[in-house]
Amino acid sequence: MNNTKAIAFPNTINRPRLIGPIEIDTLITIFMAFFISFALGILILGFQAIVLVLFSIITTVATTFLYSFYKKNAKKGFLFHWLYVNNLFLPKYKGIEGLPSNFLPKGYECEFRD
Repeated sequence: MNNTKAIAFPNTINRPRLIGPIEIDTLITIFMAFFISFALGILILGFQAIVLVLFSIITTVATTFLYSFYKKNAKKGFLFHWLYVNNLFLPKYKGIEGLPSNFLPKGYECEFRD
């Protein structure tokens, strides 16, 4: 008799680095959202101190929630694919066939395949 047992493979084996329980990209999002909303509140909106802090915290929580929500539901490589389709990011070709350094075959760029 074959005595095999299926073991679930951890789906977080290739996740970004952690600082405590928070992934590094989420932590960067928290800092950027806080400082941008803080600067926006001071320079443009001219908030008072307590309103400024509350505005920054609420904006940071909302931004981080939205970032985490979309990151969880998007496929890996979606951001680079979106940038490539909109001609904002062109990866460099690292081949040996003598093709130009910015060569990438066109096609299949209208749909995302994982």
